[in-house]
This record gives sequence, C-alpha cells and structure tokens, in this order.
Amino acid sequence: MTLEASSFEHLFIDFLSKVITLSAVYHEQYDLCTVERFTEKELAIWIIGCKQTYGSGVEIKAVTYHDFVVEYKHNQWQATITFDI
Repeated sequence: MTLEASSFEHLFIDFLSKVITLSAVYHEQYDLCTVERFTEKELAIWIIGCKQTYGSGVEIKAVTYHDFVVEYKHNQWQATITFDI
C-alpha cells in the first residue's frame, strides 16, 4: 500500500487506520511488513498476514490522536498510541 499525508504524524495515523480497516474487513492479523519507501509525507509498505484463528475478544475500532507521540530515540522509532476499542 502507498499512503501520502501532510505530515509524518498524519502518515503514521493513516497507516495504522488502514491496517485496522483491512484487518476488520478481511478478518486478518498482520505479522510482517516490508517498507519500500519512507519519507516524511509518503509511505509505501507491504503488509503480510493470515486469517485470524483466535482473538482476545477485543476489537480495535480506531487509532486516535489523544496522547499520540512518535519520536526517533536511541536509533529507533518509538510511538505512544491510544486506540478506541
């Protein structure tokens, strides 16, 4: 999938929202992703998953901007995200 957004933060939220939607529509869980292109305003990524065979009974409905933080620290990306369930 390829996504574009006005900022890195919006791009990250859009990506997570798309994955949540795909998971709900296709009843899949995603275990692997391969990033093809990543800039501040564009993301091209492959996600690979399989049919859900079990679940916790809790479905993530949406990702929110509440307390959202994404930052690059210690040579890795870290994010704090709040989901609606």
